[in-house]
Amino acid sequence: MRGFTLIELMIVVAILGILAALAIPNYVHYTMRARQTEATTMLGSIRARQISFYSTWDCFVVAAPNPPAFPSGSGANWVVAPPTPGNPCQVGGHTFTDLDMRPNSTLLHYQYACAINATRTEYSCNARGDLDSDGQIFEMLMCTDNAGGGLAPPSPTAASACGFPFEIHRVSIARY
Repeated sequence: MRGFTLIELMIVVAILGILAALAIPNYVHYTMRARQTEATTMLGSIRARQISFYSTWDCFVVAAPNPPAFPSGSGANWVVAPPTPGNPCQVGGHTFTDLDMRPNSTLLHYQYACAINATRTEYSCNARGDLDSDGQIFEMLMCTDNAGGGLAPPSPTAASACGFPFEIHRVSIARY
């Protein structure tokens, strides 16, 4: 008789189970790290566009959260709003369109927002998302401290303190 014995098949199944137990957590970890790259890239782009906008208008833009709906683990769509008419330093209700900001992908895993101080000379922008729908919010924050006084505005949607001006840093406790 030819074929495999029950013991041989059980050994193969056990080996496959061990390999799967090692591979799946690593896959999830790398997936979450890839989603974090989205936030770093977008915040870097927002920083460059805020600086460009400031050099033209002498003020930074406060931008409402986009996507408007907080993304779950599956993501949410970026909303392109019409630009704000008139002088952007005197009018409220700005959007990322005023910065000419458009992501590479329409489906995003983070919600982005920017806040400014009273004189519009400092800003902070954040990215917040629940990457795997477990209820833990992951947040990255980027701010300025042009005056050097440590008075950058807090995170626009979570009021987290911005302790590292001009650098994108993580302020959440979610671990990936």
